[in-house]
Amino acid sequence: MIASMLSSTASVAVISNLGQTGQASTSLRDSGGALLPQGCSVRLVTFPGKASAEVTALAGSGLTSVMAAAVIFGTPSTVGTGTNAAGTIEFQSGAPLNAPLTGAHVLITNAGANELLLLRLSKEIPADDLAGPDGHITIHLDDTAVLYGQRNANGFSTAVTPAIVTPISFESWILSELGTTVPSTDLAPDADADRDGLVNLLEFAIGSKPGDGGSRGKMRLRRAASGTFFIQYLRRSAGSSVSYTPERLANEGAGPWVALVGSPSVPAVAPEPAPPAFEWVEQPLPSGASGFARLKVELVPP
Repeated sequence: MIASMLSSTASVAVISNLGQTGQASTSLRDSGGALLPQGCSVRLVTFPGKASAEVTALAGSGLTSVMAAAVIFGTPSTVGTGTNAAGTIEFQSGAPLNAPLTGAHVLITNAGANELLLLRLSKEIPADDLAGPDGHITIHLDDTAVLYGQRNANGFSTAVTPAIVTPISFESWILSELGTTVPSTDLAPDADADRDGLVNLLEFAIGSKPGDGGSRGKMRLRRAASGTFFIQYLRRSAGSSVSYTPERLANEGAGPWVALVGSPSVPAVAPEPAPPAFEWVEQPLPSGASGFARLKVELVPP
């Protein structure tokens, strides 16, 4: 790595992805594989009071959410600083520190600021010592953990952040799907406008079409290596007016229907890409259980 010991008046971190020869050992690319051009934003930031899982969730909500919670350390930089080349960085960022700083992150965005890469530093930034040399550390991107984005054999790449989706009500949705020429009774939440066995409200909740009998709901049953079964389904991810309750038929199928214990989580691998404004979630079924499971959806009063 090429990194000079730069003089400073405070604690300084030098961040680089250069190898010993001056070439990038871990290049920076966008989600399409192109090198990030010079000028793309690079920041050293912290997230006080936030655990890594919370920071990752913020990144998944987009750059605006990230920056609202972030505290910038030192002076922001750009791709190409110190290297004069795309896909590379070697910059210093400094600020006074009276105690070592842990939990610093490198935040990199693509040219359109609709993709980002968020890396957590594995080392702390030392405090500046008024009685001696200023705190100084050099960190290579190889010594970071990816919280958002991807790491591969060529280096790191930014990942697309979700577009901001305005929540839609059932009433607005059903009119946009069916229009005003159908019988008014077909517009009700408990109506089945396309006669496919799924009521309109369920189609609204899981992303199928109320006017297309061939559009089926997105639900799956997954069996993990441990033998545990999970019910997987699509749910609206943008301030939905619908509540989702996975249930199973208790007492070996004799009933009644009871809600599954616990909360749904996002699966490590989605069964298929989720459409805009939706996300895949899953919830485990009790160990050793057999019988039937279903998804109950209800409108939440405003």
